[in-house]
Amino acid sequence: MEILFLGTAAAEGIPSVFCRCETCRRAAEAGGRDIRTRCAFLVNKHLMLDLSPDIMFHKLRYNLDLAAVDSLCVTHSHTDHLNVPDLTFRACPVYACIPDEKPLKVYANKKSCDHIRDGMLFEFAAQEHPSFSITEIAPGSVVESMDLTITAFRAVHDQREDCLFFLVEEGEKREKNFLQINDSALPYGEFERDLARVLKDRKLNALSMDCTHCREKGSRGHMGIEENAALQRRLFDAGLADENTLFFANHFSHNGHSLHRDLTEALAPYRITPAWDGMVLNI
Repeated sequence: MEILFLGTAAAEGIPSVFCRCETCRRAAEAGGRDIRTRCAFLVNKHLMLDLSPDIMFHKLRYNLDLAAVDSLCVTHSHTDHLNVPDLTFRACPVYACIPDEKPLKVYANKKSCDHIRDGMLFEFAAQEHPSFSITEIAPGSVVESMDLTITAFRAVHDQREDCLFFLVEEGEKREKNFLQINDSALPYGEFERDLARVLKDRKLNALSMDCTHCREKGSRGHMGIEENAALQRRLFDAGLADENTLFFANHFSHNGHSLHRDLTEALAPYRITPAWDGMVLNI
């Protein structure tokens, strides 16, 4: 399984679009891993987790063939994770030419599906288009994308909708897996039980955890390093992770006032690696 971290920032990006704070100034000067675009993932070159407002930049920077993407799983409706205007540019033949095109399968919660259909209505004067297959999912939903199985879990983020995060598994026996948790506070109390039911005695190979607040304390909808360490302990205690599990922090905000080297030092005692834009993880 190959996971490309397309972007690793929270909603405003780093440096933030209109910001003059010291963190953004230092990030702009440092460049490299301190430049962060909005968070999204590409798995095995054909599954996308969220559609970032920076998708055009990602396509150019990583030389991506986005026509090869057959499935898009959306965590929630916030615009840094669901970029509806650019999604409509997948429509053939109006905006794209894809020989032997098959509809892009989009899986999202009700509010996200409503936003997508509103965008279709604005762009095409209809809530549906033959280039898209839109399916509403909820916590517990399982979808298939070629060689991958994706299970949705309930995120603790925005009470106005069923926010999600995803476990992606690969292989005939689902022996490879990656857990993506962004835009969530510490998972709900029964999370370990629900995850164990899906893994069926398998351990997590790797996971990416929301670390929006960086070295600051987490909030009702996001985590920081303190919460990442607490989640790591919960997974160890539940027997869902071990010394071979790879832990990554992700989805950083400039309001966390931490450059990449700060995050590396603060996370090192927990064996957690701060992700960066363009990082490729092979499982």
